[in-house]
Parts: sequence; C-alpha cells; structure tokens
Amino acid sequence: MRISDDGAGIPASAMARLFEPFYTSKEGHGTGLGLAAVYGTVVAHKGLVRAENLRGRGAAFIVLLPVLADDGARSGGRQRRRRAGRAGAGRILVGEDEPIVRSS
Repeated sequence: MRISDDGAGIPASAMARLFEPFYTSKEGHGTGLGLAAVYGTVVAHKGLVRAENLRGRGAAFIVLLPVLADDGARSGGRQRRRRAGRAGAGRILVGEDEPIVRSS
C-alpha cells in the first residue's frame, strides 16, 4: 500500500525519528502517536513500513504486509504465504477522530 501527499515533504532532520512514539514536527498540535501506532501495527503483522520524500512533490509512506492464506482445516491452524501480486477484496477499518482526515 502506498499513501502519498503533495505537501512540503518530510524534513531531513525528522526522517530518522518519524516512527518514534511522541515525536512530532508539528508545532502546537499532534501527539506524535499516529505514525508510531502505524509502525507498531505493521511490524506486529510481520510487515514493513517506510517513508520517502518525493522531491518537491510531498511525501509517501509505503506499507508492505505479507499475504497469508488460512489453511487451518488442513494444517492444524498454521498459515502459509501466498504468492505476492494476487489481488483480492478486503476491508479497511479507519479509526480517526478528525473528520477531515477521516473523510479522506
């Protein structure tokens, strides 16, 4: 999954600390917990998350998660990896308290 914006990008000084709890570069607002929560969730699901600047075009966050198929009936609850690149249907739960962010 790739999420990008067309803002000012991420300051170079902030890149190394983006996913630290309570770190924020937003003066006066923000708790610094959003990206830390994303990072924790992705890592808990054995995935990877990274950020990149788009050279004058904003920033992007890339989330990579393993694709798993449940073989519970045949393998005693074990899961196996499916080939990457297979598209499927799914649902995303959005939990956000700011209406403008939630609607996007």
